[in-house]
Amino acid sequence: MNNTLMAQPQISSIYVCLNNADLIGAGGLAPAYAADCRNVQAYQAALDNNLLPVWLGMHENEFDEGTVSRNRYVMTLARTVYSYDTYKPLGVLMINIEDQTIRNNFQTGFDGEEAVFLVTDPHKNTIYDRQLSRYDRKLNAPYLDRVIAEQTSGGFAWKGQRGGEKYISFTHLANSDWIYVAELPIDYITRNSDLIYRAMIVAVTVCFLLAMVAAYILARKFTSPIKILLASIRRAKDGHFSETFESDRKDEIGVLTRSYNSMIVEIKQLLARLERENLQKRRMELDALQAQITPHFLYNALNSIKSLARLNGQDLIYRTTTSLIGLLQLSISQNKVLIPIADEMDMVRHYLGLQSVRYPGRMQVLFEIEEELSERLTVKLILQPLVENAIVHGLDLSAANGIIVIRVFREGGDIVMEVEDNGKGMEEDACKTLLANPPEKRTRFGGMGMGLRNVDERLKLHYGGQYGVSFRSTPGVCFVSVIRIPDTPPQIGTGSEVTKHV
Repeated sequence: MNNTLMAQPQISSIYVCLNNADLIGAGGLAPAYAADCRNVQAYQAALDNNLLPVWLGMHENEFDEGTVSRNRYVMTLARTVYSYDTYKPLGVLMINIEDQTIRNNFQTGFDGEEAVFLVTDPHKNTIYDRQLSRYDRKLNAPYLDRVIAEQTSGGFAWKGQRGGEKYISFTHLANSDWIYVAELPIDYITRNSDLIYRAMIVAVTVCFLLAMVAAYILARKFTSPIKILLASIRRAKDGHFSETFESDRKDEIGVLTRSYNSMIVEIKQLLARLERENLQKRRMELDALQAQITPHFLYNALNSIKSLARLNGQDLIYRTTTSLIGLLQLSISQNKVLIPIADEMDMVRHYLGLQSVRYPGRMQVLFEIEEELSERLTVKLILQPLVENAIVHGLDLSAANGIIVIRVFREGGDIVMEVEDNGKGMEEDACKTLLANPPEKRTRFGGMGMGLRNVDERLKLHYGGQYGVSFRSTPGVCFVSVIRIPDTPPQIGTGSEVTKHV
């Protein structure tokens, strides 16, 4: 406030009236104003105008500044001051311009000529007049009706009632209802016509100097960080995500800046995660290609053993190799990720054929499958690890009372596959840790822990995190492994992802 008062000589005084009625004055002034500063007209006018500044025309100064001759009549620019933290009004800033300042600036351009300058509004209210007695009254100049009716800027000649022709020049402000009016003798106009132009320029400059400075400062304050943000967005559009910029602003621009920085960080993390996933995918594809070598070799070797067993009448060896060949054939004959549920069941049946040779007559397997779901597609080789877990870790095969039930049914918009055994079961808390790391903690599954985890991870990778493997159990009664996948209609694939079961 002090710097502004010193740098702008046309400003006569500056005050801040706070909401708690404290009054702050610039230039070391200690106002003797004892009343509540909130009662002055500029305070309420600024609050009513919210964020926009408001001009009050010439009026008697409501603050006692120590003299009746200086600053008695002033024009006031007032605006509400808001808190950056709470966005609530703190008070009102009031900047006063003495009437003598305007009068001096106006008269300097007329070389002592008898000229009249006044400012009014469309209702003839006095905004500025050199006669102090007119500040609280309406102007009665006879030419004002024509000036107001014109609603544009211009001028005309006017012959007064007392004789003497005068030239009336007027300007309607574009952003205000104020009207500048200058009354000059005609002989002065004809004698030096460019002086009136300079006078109007001076008057307009004085009145709008503070407004222009304030507008420039506010515009720069808001546009500079926005330009920086736009430049960073353009760099991000070109693929450069290395730059962020800090802002301690607490307004909307600060919120926007922090949100943009968070977005850039998330994009960089997403790109890094995609790069890791692509690398992992390439490694898995290489492992899959390498893994195909051994199954093809075994498939050819088992066919030779099957032929020899049939020629030599070895029926048990023949049936065992037939089941194993069928299991391998379904596993390696199609380079597919998705197969019909019917093919998945065939693989389970071949596996159970092998187990029946090892445990003859010790277990019974029941299939409860909804027929219309046979053609639905599923990720390959997900039921066999669950059946193997039931046989190896669930059933007590020392007695011929083992039962395994394999179910496939629709539940809501999903397909549910269950493998239930009547083995020893396990506690509920232990069920929750079956798929948890590290693998050595999975005491029930032993070597099968990796297989079950592989099934769960493949299902989640293909269908999403809401699908996969879960368990439920009643100790001493049963253990149920549950697979949940989405119910999608069968289709004929164009690539290596889908196959149609025939």
